[in-house]
Amino acid sequence: MSSTFLHEEKVIAPDEQVDGPAPPCEMCGRPLWLVNWRRRASDDGDLDVRSYECKSCGHATEFVTIAPLASVR
Repeated sequence: MSSTFLHEEKVIAPDEQVDGPAPPCEMCGRPLWLVNWRRRASDDGDLDVRSYECKSCGHATEFVTIAPLASVR
C-alpha cells in the first residue's frame, strides 16, 4: 500500500500500514475495500476480523486471522 485514499502521492510508512494488499472480490474480481477492522478475543488467542466490501458489485465478506503478538520492549 503506497498511498492513501485522499492523497495519492503520500507514501504510508511501513509501521503505519494496517493491512496488506486487498483481496479480490469473489464475484467480479475487483479489489475489495477494507471497511472495518477489529480485534476479538477467543479461547485460541486474539483474532483480527477484517470486513471487506466491493464498491463495484456490493459483495461483502469477512476474513478472520490470528492476531500478531504485540512486541515487548
